[in-house]
Amino acid sequence: MKNRLLVLLAIFTAVLFVSGSAMAVPFGTDGGAALQGVLDGITVTPEDGSSIDVTTDELSDEGDSYWAISATGGSITTLVVEIAGFAPDNTFGIYDYADPTNYVEIFAGSSTGGDQATLNILADGTVRVDKVDKGTFAANRFGYYLDSSANSGGGLWYSDTGLNSDGTDHMAAYQGNGSDTVQIDPYSAGTWTMAEYLLAFEDLAFPGADGDFTDFVAMVESVNPVVPEPATMLLLGTGLAGMAGAARRRKRKSVA
Repeated sequence: MKNRLLVLLAIFTAVLFVSGSAMAVPFGTDGGAALQGVLDGITVTPEDGSSIDVTTDELSDEGDSYWAISATGGSITTLVVEIAGFAPDNTFGIYDYADPTNYVEIFAGSSTGGDQATLNILADGTVRVDKVDKGTFAANRFGYYLDSSANSGGGLWYSDTGLNSDGTDHMAAYQGNGSDTVQIDPYSAGTWTMAEYLLAFEDLAFPGADGDFTDFVAMVESVNPVVPEPATMLLLGTGLAGMAGAARRRKRKSVA
């Protein structure tokens, strides 16, 4: 019994942290080709295209739900491309982990490729975009959203799939590996580091969406995904350990 519970704990932990195609976003009939083209298009080296494969290198759905700024100077967000009919109306930003109805917009519908914004969250929870106070969050923990609800077939799509009205993942996230040099016009080329992530959204509801995940693509830097809190894992481990202990006590009692 004890061994089975330990195996269960190991499997559960692995599922929480797994990344890759097992929990991939629902690409459409192109199988991710359009999004791969976006990555290849901004890649300077390797010369044959990005070393990131959009179908196998995606962060897990659990792993990209919530984020935190990892640098004291804040996080830079760069809009890479919007290939969407809804682009003039779509807005992008972050929402409070503690209250998903508390939003701060980073890019409006008028934003275009190459636009850039600085995001800061102060010690008191004040959220600043380009040094302007925009709201207050409970802490330095947030999700990303794309709002295309101004258009028929659109919606308010969260990085946390559980909050989406269609129950489907609308954001794919990819972490740099330090081996690619990328260039986002009009900026000079630089290394896509492990502290930078590419976020790619689908702006239509499923079913019916084309699933190309190129409707809004941004590069965010100086952020880290927030994995399940250690306290949560501790409670899980304690619960399983307690089950194992109870099983041992029952076994001893039956032998006696």
